[in-house]
Amino acid sequence: MATAKKCDRCGKLYEHLGKRDICILKDMHPYPTESLDLCEECYKKLTEWLNNK
Repeated sequence: MATAKKCDRCGKLYEHLGKRDICILKDMHPYPTESLDLCEECYKKLTEWLNNK
C-alpha cells in the first residue's frame, strides 16, 4: 500500500512506496528527527547532485 506525500522541494503530490534509501536525506536535514519528503524527480536530482561532488 502506498502513502500519499507532498514533495518538500517542489510541492508535487506523489505516492511513496517506501523503496528508496533516505538515510542521506535524514543526515542532511537540520532536525535529525525529521525527514524530507521528495518526489521521484527531486530525489533523482538530489542524488545526481550528491554523486557529482
